[in-house]
Amino acid sequence: MNVDIEVVKVMKDYRFSYKLKEYSIPTAPKETMVEKGRLRINTRKSKMVLFDVGQDQLTHKAYYLNKQFKKTGLSTVYFATDRYGIGIENEIKEKIDVVRLTYNSFVDWKNYIKKIKTEKPMHIEFYLGLRTWDLFFYVLYAKVKRIPIFVKCRGGEILNWKTHSLHRKIANMFALRSANLISLRELYMPKYFIDYNIAKLDHVVFVHNAVPVPDKKTVKFSNRILYLNSLKKFRNPLRLIEIAEELKKRDIDFNMDVVGFTEGNLKAYETDKLELEFKKRIKEKKLDDIIKCYTFTNDTHTFFEQSSIFILPTDLVYCNNALLEAMSYECVPIVNGGDGAELIIDDNISGFITSESIIAMADKIEYLIKNPEQRIRMGMNSKEKIIKEYNVENQEKVMLGFYEQFLWRHKK
Repeated sequence: MNVDIEVVKVMKDYRFSYKLKEYSIPTAPKETMVEKGRLRINTRKSKMVLFDVGQDQLTHKAYYLNKQFKKTGLSTVYFATDRYGIGIENEIKEKIDVVRLTYNSFVDWKNYIKKIKTEKPMHIEFYLGLRTWDLFFYVLYAKVKRIPIFVKCRGGEILNWKTHSLHRKIANMFALRSANLISLRELYMPKYFIDYNIAKLDHVVFVHNAVPVPDKKTVKFSNRILYLNSLKKFRNPLRLIEIAEELKKRDIDFNMDVVGFTEGNLKAYETDKLELEFKKRIKEKKLDDIIKCYTFTNDTHTFFEQSSIFILPTDLVYCNNALLEAMSYECVPIVNGGDGAELIIDDNISGFITSESIIAMADKIEYLIKNPEQRIRMGMNSKEKIIKEYNVENQEKVMLGFYEQFLWRHKK
């Protein structure tokens, strides 16, 4: 997706030019804030808790950062649903403190108030996928109780702003304009804030995804290709079939795992239709012995450990969580030159950035399969990139500083 924004990578700011104006959004807190935040945690006598409200599924990636926080003495209580039924496994395994959303507003509002009274959170983190009237109530209650508000913007809630219903726009805008801190994670988002007058950029920070880095070595299959994401339209999943066809024509020995099917439960971005079309085409083209389809799972590490190549033919590349995870497991990424690709992948060093051409992507896959030494070297470079720039341990420090700078400074 082209957003006509000139990106300048600097340590403390995300700077861009748009509509003849210069903008700067922090990507790191002020220098003293991390130390002050850490000191606050270490010297506070009572338990420090943050309240995470509105996640639709607690997969492993949903609590990477909060799991890191827990090591430093900051606990998290979740107020969430479980869209695909895979969150409960993590809740039990990780002993996550979760209050389940029932979608009965009377019950949910009562539980929300009760949890705030018992936990006394330092701040509340909101996701904009909540039902509009629920979101409005939760934010309003937090404002009345003077609890700092942090709104996390993940994707569709901003990307689809133009097509949102009026009540969705009003609720989201109320939450965003009430926030003490707003985090953006996609490069197009600041432009949308400006174009649609969603909220001022005064309390906005730019926070990308981050992942833990595994320390164990695994034995990989040199010809195994992985796609691990939902099959949303902007990710162009049907290109995977065309790529597989091209590789088969070249007599390349390979297998492709496609992980992320929801069995029709996800309808955004035509995902349910694409899932059906994808499986239909595999059978029609007799590729079902090469391409294997899997639903969302908590055991994603198994796929990352065994795969050597990660493919992502999407229009939006920047900080795709699965891409970062794959690189941390030394999978070599091959992505289209989508929005932000060059900020994650050093082309020809830690992966490949190609055109949308099926031939171009197939060429890179063939090269990696036929040149295992190069593939191993690039996989190691991929992991090193994550360690330096997208490691959850580093992000924990960044977010702790932002909490202190925007949310905690005026608390007793």
